[in-house]
Amino acid sequence: MLDTLGERWPAPWWGDLAEVAMGRLDGAEPDYPSSEPWLSWRELVPDRRRSVRHVQALAPGNVRLLAVLADGGSSVSERSAALSALAWRPPVPEILPLVPELFTAVPAELGARPVPRLGRVVERLGVLAVGDARVWVASDRPWLARLGLAVLARHGEVRDLPPLLAELERQWAAGQWCGSDDLADGLARFGPAAVGAAPVLRRFWERTPHSCERPSYLRALAAIGPGAMGAELAESLWDCEEESRLFAVKHAPDGPELRCRLAELQGSPVESEELRTAAARRLAGGNR
Repeated sequence: MLDTLGERWPAPWWGDLAEVAMGRLDGAEPDYPSSEPWLSWRELVPDRRRSVRHVQALAPGNVRLLAVLADGGSSVSERSAALSALAWRPPVPEILPLVPELFTAVPAELGARPVPRLGRVVERLGVLAVGDARVWVASDRPWLARLGLAVLARHGEVRDLPPLLAELERQWAAGQWCGSDDLADGLARFGPAAVGAAPVLRRFWERTPHSCERPSYLRALAAIGPGAMGAELAESLWDCEEESRLFAVKHAPDGPELRCRLAELQGSPVESEELRTAAARRLAGGNR
């Protein structure tokens, strides 16, 4: 769970958890020492530092780092350390043929997962990874299919919409309501071309138990169906998430209800300066 938080959330949101996390480890090494948040807490994980120093000493260049990754005898920690080094360097397309084998089944109860930092290295490739991602999405290995979908969501073309729409439908049907906001952000890039996703996105927006994901669904719906979201935007003026309120302040349709709510938000001491300013600007008839 911590590695998921470290990858997706800003560091200030989890930076103060180091002492608690270390206490629960009770002296053991974390399962994924080369992923966030442990990269930021590396001074607390001496074994991980030795692993990184070992790989960097043996393989200071990309060629040697790739050799570590291609070597079936490399340990997970060695591969993870190599990926950690590559994650801070310019994109390395040569890693793409190696990706399908860069997984680990530790801890076993979670099944196969990508070696820590693989996602970050692939993400840095951008559009260079799209061709391979189209193959990965058809894999029977869930972790590889997810990686392919993440690439297509960020960098794919209109022809890549079918697997993205199918994954959104699958997640809804499976009750997998955690993390679909990343997919929504990707679908938003396609605008009206992704209109087939609108019904499912609306269901996610209405029913997700994770309020922090709702702004993504709202933005995606607005991008896909501009002008067809009066009710959602009006309701979002009272959303518990500031991102949703801010988006609604800027985009909700004009009317007495909007002006009344804008006046409340403009003068609210619990709102951020950014939101109060946006409400005041909209109330004054300024640009959204």
